[in-house]
Amino acid sequence: MRYILTTRHGEHLGVLHRPTGDRDLLVYAADDPERVERSIALTPDEAHHIAELLHHTVAVDVEWHGQPNGEPDGVAVVGIRVSADSPYVGRRVGDIRADEGNVTILAVIQDRRVIAAPDPSLELRHGDTLITAGRPQDIAALADTIGHESSSTAPPG
Repeated sequence: MRYILTTRHGEHLGVLHRPTGDRDLLVYAADDPERVERSIALTPDEAHHIAELLHHTVAVDVEWHGQPNGEPDGVAVVGIRVSADSPYVGRRVGDIRADEGNVTILAVIQDRRVIAAPDPSLELRHGDTLITAGRPQDIAALADTIGHESSSTAPPG
C-alpha cells in the first residue's frame, strides 16, 4: 500500500508499506510527482522510531478483522508517551478515564512491561506509553493533555 503526501511547499513524499511490514520512505522528483527520486528502506522498528520522532507519539500498527472494507470510520489506536512535564506524572490511570471519557486506555507500557487493561490505581510515570483507542480527535486532545516530549529529548530506548 502506498501513501503520498504533498507538503505545503509542494514537495511530494510517500511511504510504501510492504506486506512484510517493511516500509520505504519515498521522495518524488520536483518536476515529476510520479518519479521516485530517492527511496529509503526501513524496517518496521525504524519506521516506528521515525514516527515517534515526527509525531512525538508512538505509532501502533492496527490490524482490522471482520471489516470487509478495511478499518471502520472514526476509530484509531495510538500510543501516547507521558512527558516529564505532564500534569499526569504521579497521577493514576483512573484520573485520565475521568477526564477524557471518550478514550479507552487499552494498556500502559511501563519499564518495558506491557500492562494490559491497567488497574485505575496504576500510577503514571514520565516515559510511560499509554496505548489508547478512540476517535482521532479525542485521542489528539488527550495527547495534548498528557504532553509530549520536547524535540530535544530522545525517546527512551
